[in-house]
Amino acid sequence: MHSPKSLVKRHRPLLILSFSVLIMCLLSQKVMAETVKLLLPGTKVVTATWHHGHVNQPVIIVMHGFLQTRTFRATSNIIDALTSQGYAILGPNLSLGISDRQQSMQCQAAHQHTFGGDLKEMLAWTQWAQAKGYKSFIIVGHSWGSQHGISFANTYPTLPIKALIAISLTPPQISPAERALQVRYAQQQLIKQPEALHKYQLSFCKNYTSTAVSYLSYAACTEKKLVRGLGKLRRRKIPVYVVLGSKDRRINKGWVKLMKKNTHLIVVPGANHFFSSIHELELADKLEEILGRMAIL
Repeated sequence: MHSPKSLVKRHRPLLILSFSVLIMCLLSQKVMAETVKLLLPGTKVVTATWHHGHVNQPVIIVMHGFLQTRTFRATSNIIDALTSQGYAILGPNLSLGISDRQQSMQCQAAHQHTFGGDLKEMLAWTQWAQAKGYKSFIIVGHSWGSQHGISFANTYPTLPIKALIAISLTPPQISPAERALQVRYAQQQLIKQPEALHKYQLSFCKNYTSTAVSYLSYAACTEKKLVRGLGKLRRRKIPVYVVLGSKDRRINKGWVKLMKKNTHLIVVPGANHFFSSIHELELADKLEEILGRMAIL
């Protein structure tokens, strides 16, 4: 009768092989993701997660929400859902003025970055992907990342963008009257104290601390501008798919009606702004469905 020690010794090669196979399976689930870096003018480093894919298919660029990163739960869930379908996936962190930024920013931090600067970083990533042989793009955004995607497609109309998927795209979280007061104040500060920091209401931030230039660049993303942008994309025959959760507290019936009129709208019953819990899987199914509609699976 063999002792336990002799059995372990005898089957050690098999155990090592089994463990190695397990590790390989776990790695394959991540599709060999890697972190890539770009050095931008002014010695600023920006990073992204990169999943390789076939060069004949579009690169899917996933944009995170306001002041977040690609590791934010909602964004990372989107990336994970898309990687299972074999596409090249690029998930950048916008620098927001901070080299090699890895953490989300607080509303009360000193914000000097601009919306236009964000779009230039997105352009740098598309150029990076094109240098690797990829020829076209699909932009997927969560929350404010959807604003980035729509504005990006209209700011750089010659880029080969095949489609946009806007998840939890919401209207500005401020009334037009309040926004007008803030814009007027910021325009005054732009003349008096252009480098000074002041507090504004922006997106979910009640105390967004920034320069006037920074605030005004993001405040320009109004509902009217968004609708005009959607109209431009429609005329260029670039499909825009909007995925909303019916329990998203940031939207109302008027917004749903507006999106239905201007986009391919999908509403997920019971889902919130972040598609939490069981709705993570529902969102993954909807993304697969959308890609199937575009006949590029």
